[in-house]
Amino acid sequence: LSTRLESGAAGRPPPPLSMITPAERLRPRARAGAALLAAVAGLLLLSHLRPAAHVVSASGASSEDVSVNGAAVTGSGAAVAGSVIVSGPCVVDNDCLYSDNYQRTTEGEYEPVGEYSNSGYCLVKNLPAASFLTVHAFHTETMYDFITVDGRMFSGNGLGLNGRVAKAGTIAWHSSRLRTGAGFKICW
Repeated sequence: LSTRLESGAAGRPPPPLSMITPAERLRPRARAGAALLAAVAGLLLLSHLRPAAHVVSASGASSEDVSVNGAAVTGSGAAVAGSVIVSGPCVVDNDCLYSDNYQRTTEGEYEPVGEYSNSGYCLVKNLPAASFLTVHAFHTETMYDFITVDGRMFSGNGLGLNGRVAKAGTIAWHSSRLRTGAGFKICW
């Protein structure tokens, strides 16, 4: 088909567009879309190879623990119930998730310092049931750096994320290797 569209059969000029079916015109676009989808799926698959997790209790206390089959494990090997589990460099404090560029000020608040890191990944699990998300700040590279909630990706200004319920109790963050932005603060 690509030979037919580019040069026609046996070196003849390509046929007029009126002779090419709509399906033949869309095939190159579909292949490009499938390749992009495969690349994103590959990135998401690789992102599951993540480092140790932090366990954050309801009081905000944090400890360095490991994640075994998705469950937080303390030094004694017991699973921690009712605690938010964070994998990666994101920060969770007082029921809010911050990108890695947010730092705590002397007043105890978090403020962005510069932009978030390239090639970042965070996974936040075990959010309280039916958590309504409130977006206080969201500035990421559109279509490349995104938050995923219940299988839906949000990027750019996070349109549609505010007020969303995290039914599965999980939020994932992924940033590409290129541009960055001011980051995000999302609370529940």
